[in-house]
Amino acid sequence: MKQRRTGRKKYWWRYGETATGLYKAIKELDKVLVVALTSRTGAFAFQPADIVFSHAVGVFAIENCDFFAILQSNFHVDWAWRYGSSLKGDLRYTPSDVFETFPFPNPDPQTPNPELETIGETYHEHRRQLMLARQEGLTKTYNRFHNPDETAGDIARLRELHVEMDAAVAVAYGWADLDLGHDFHDTPQGLRYTISEPARREVLGRLLALNHQRYEEEVKAGLHDKRKKKSRQGAKAQSKKKKKGEDKGKQMPLF
Repeated sequence: MKQRRTGRKKYWWRYGETATGLYKAIKELDKVLVVALTSRTGAFAFQPADIVFSHAVGVFAIENCDFFAILQSNFHVDWAWRYGSSLKGDLRYTPSDVFETFPFPNPDPQTPNPELETIGETYHEHRRQLMLARQEGLTKTYNRFHNPDETAGDIARLRELHVEMDAAVAVAYGWADLDLGHDFHDTPQGLRYTISEPARREVLGRLLALNHQRYEEEVKAGLHDKRKKKSRQGAKAQSKKKKKGEDKGKQMPLF
């Protein structure tokens, strides 16, 4: 294919985009949380912050294991399958539709959760050691995880930790009354070791209600009035500079 962008044609050995905003945001961090934007697993993992990241991964400036526990839990993964999109049966994790709309247990990201931090760290480290010992990646690991014929001790332990992690996330939301019913269940993605279908519907319903509640709180706080004002200002600027091809972008719709 003929390269029509002058910069890329001239400097063909360089990366096409430098993502300066990303690397500025993570330059002080030792590690970041990443997820493949298209995968069957929807699995999150910590990676060193000083590497070059592919455009095919979502990178979050997050070092805390309590955030990992929430994002790796079935609460968030089911939300991703519900509100993300798909490609040939794989989950397409679109941060604007999934991450930015997901109502975390505590809306203040600066408030740590020691219980989630502990289970998140334990889960991530066990999975890391498991993959190192088997020399297998996330896809093969979760293929084993969801296979009822796989009874190896390290995989069974990963399932136990996932149950503990989901339970801790439920408590963080104040939803200790939920019967999550972990087992091998038929799902639209096939047979999975996950929460039951009634639990999945209940979890998604409660998360959506919380999403609406947070939105109403933001409206009362005037946050969305400010967004509209900025949007109107952006529209005026875009109209004035339309001939220059300037794009101000779109506001993300909320539920």
